[in-house]
Amino acid sequence: MNHHTRRIVLAIVLLLAPAAFAADLADHYDVVIAGAGTGGTAAAVAAGRLGVSVLLVEPTDWVGGQAFAAAVTSMDEASRDLSVRSRGLYAELVRRGNAHYDKLNLSTDTCYNGKGHFCLEPRVGRAIFLSMLAGTPTVTLSLQSTVTKVVRDGDRITGLDLAVVSDDGKTTTHHIACTVLIDATEYGDVLPLTGATYRIGNRLSDQPVDPALPDPPMQDNTWTAVIREYESDPPEDFIFKSPPPNYTPEHFARGLAVDGSARNERPWNFDRFVRYRGMPDSHRMTQAQNGGKLPTRTHINFTNDYPFSVNDVEQPDLREQREYESIVRTLGLAYYIQHDMGLSHWAIADDEGYDGPYNQRRVEALIAKHPDLAPYRTMLVNMPVMPYVRESRRIVGLYTLTTADIRRDKPHHPRDFITSIAIADYPVDVHGSHSPAVLETDLDPVNLIPHKWGDNGMGPFQIPLGCLIPIKIDGLLAAEKNISQSRLANGATRLQPSTMLTGQAAGTLAALAALRHEPPRFVPAVLVQQKLLEARDPLTRERFDDLKKDDPLFIPAQLAVVHGALTMTDQNFHPDAAPTDADRAALMQFGVKDIPATRVAAAKIVADLLLKSAEGK
Repeated sequence: MNHHTRRIVLAIVLLLAPAAFAADLADHYDVVIAGAGTGGTAAAVAAGRLGVSVLLVEPTDWVGGQAFAAAVTSMDEASRDLSVRSRGLYAELVRRGNAHYDKLNLSTDTCYNGKGHFCLEPRVGRAIFLSMLAGTPTVTLSLQSTVTKVVRDGDRITGLDLAVVSDDGKTTTHHIACTVLIDATEYGDVLPLTGATYRIGNRLSDQPVDPALPDPPMQDNTWTAVIREYESDPPEDFIFKSPPPNYTPEHFARGLAVDGSARNERPWNFDRFVRYRGMPDSHRMTQAQNGGKLPTRTHINFTNDYPFSVNDVEQPDLREQREYESIVRTLGLAYYIQHDMGLSHWAIADDEGYDGPYNQRRVEALIAKHPDLAPYRTMLVNMPVMPYVRESRRIVGLYTLTTADIRRDKPHHPRDFITSIAIADYPVDVHGSHSPAVLETDLDPVNLIPHKWGDNGMGPFQIPLGCLIPIKIDGLLAAEKNISQSRLANGATRLQPSTMLTGQAAGTLAALAALRHEPPRFVPAVLVQQKLLEARDPLTRERFDDLKKDDPLFIPAQLAVVHGALTMTDQNFHPDAAPTDADRAALMQFGVKDIPATRVAAAKIVADLLLKSAEGK
């Protein structure tokens, strides 16, 4: 067992649950997942719970991706009825998070001005993810590990090379065979190694680039930072003595006012700024809502977005430069708060645990190239280990999700998919990318480009199985922001609940492919749906308020509605009601000639037909 693996296993043994990670890397795994973010961790847990061997690899020494490694811990939930919290592994995260804070008499409703959203501290989210992985015996976690090469036999992936870095910086290479490889990295960094065609910005990877044309933008990224209110002066290394490089207070003043007056529009006052991304604070043990107290911990993800382009993602040297610039911008915002606003007790948090071996090495390399960052060394190693990446490479899949598929402004309804494998609900939300010239007008018509948050509506929509599977390459799946979708659709699926659920579906599909000894594209969708429903992950846009998810009737009812054999008129399934005229027509078209007396009886017939057909019976 190398040192960094031993270190994380020990942490789990001491703090969370019995360790379930293998001591050494094997030569073969049924499923290898690159990226231990929201999608990758969910994929690993889902696949592991189905009994296949899983290797989850992560370039940093954190799990949690955009949610915890990048510290965007205010979960972006758009369903006002909170039905998103009843779905699959995301529901498990919420349950575990609430259980942690309930013991401390703290609420998780501290972000977005306390309007019913879920939020937790990065280290708590990380611990929950590690506990979920540790409780899945067939999962091996390898941190500080990067896929450097993908091996193919024709159009089928057979294995990969993995570079593993120890805590002291030494690298070893492992050659690993696999049945299915899942790219769940934040930028979609494995896709170029596979030969699969992908989209990036408004380009296709197999199309020649005209150097005379401008570099197309991606969505803005943000290198966030957790800040907290210290009960006395912050430690010396967390107090700014001078402004960081390229400090421009005018930039921050446009969004965050120096004075304390109340504002509903920009510039915000500090009260609104803190409540926007406020977190519960396990160390302060204060209840943010009671008595109108201001949260004592938040993450800064406002006025510090930074522009990224296609070349910034594709070219490592440019990516490194843009990430440096985004770090500097966030340091500037922290300085602005502490110095210009006079909030001397607020500083970058020293207790989230980001200052591990990976961040120590990353920051030393950064300072070696940019010596003017040396005075901020301690702050930098306590900032997140990665940026908040809003848009990555996206596979060209069997189906490409577009804005028209998920349009929810009345009287429009999202498209229904009989291959539904996840429900998302966020509106289309793109940062810095609204011009038709930089979008994909062949996929998204100009009239559907949103001009403000919430345009085209919000609420549940389905993601089909084909979005996870590339057109050509077998043994490859997508499980993060890199699923097959348009740029605008990505603005609605890139959020933490959505990526966890698409990751869960990808892991389920990968496990079934391995168990059936066939490429993922040949696994019948209904078998994936059955396993997801058994894992309490609903697949219909309707909630089924009159059927609990552990009710034996829930799975056949869901399958019948997803496959269009029964219709819904409200949020209840009405199991004991007689089939409506619309139901009867749908059932007859489905092949049910003798219409039963109740909807639930019809659902059982439909589910039985679907599952028997999938198994070739």
